[in-house]
Amino acid sequence: MELSKRDSLREMALIREEIDRLFDSFFGKRPKLMGAEESEWTPVVDVEETPDEFVVIAEIPGVRKEDVNILVTDDRLSISGNREKKQMKNTTSHQLERSFGRFKRVISLHSGIRADRATASYQDGLLAVTLPKAEKAKSKEISVDVQ
Repeated sequence: MELSKRDSLREMALIREEIDRLFDSFFGKRPKLMGAEESEWTPVVDVEETPDEFVVIAEIPGVRKEDVNILVTDDRLSISGNREKKQMKNTTSHQLERSFGRFKRVISLHSGIRADRATASYQDGLLAVTLPKAEKAKSKEISVDVQ
């Protein structure tokens, strides 16, 4: 009977670890790989659409603009980069919740965009990428003549 109780507790611990991993992945934290010095994380984004463009805003505080890479294709935006941890001397860490290391986020827009007219700005930890829609992707309203 004792063996069964230990197995149940072990199973509960494994389930909790899996749930923790799911929550960390959903909220932008990636588990650190064994032996890896850096972890990967995923910035949160907002995607808004107007009749003429998409605007993607990504939260990447603490990332230098030189460490951000943006790649735009016909219907996809890729934001990647690196946030380095500034190591303080003679300190002991008691709680570490911020994520550091490489990050990457790919957003599919399901509509053609003008990659050659994309613009980006970065201020106060927010990266804003404006992606004008291609002419064929814009909606057109057509009036119907009744005879």
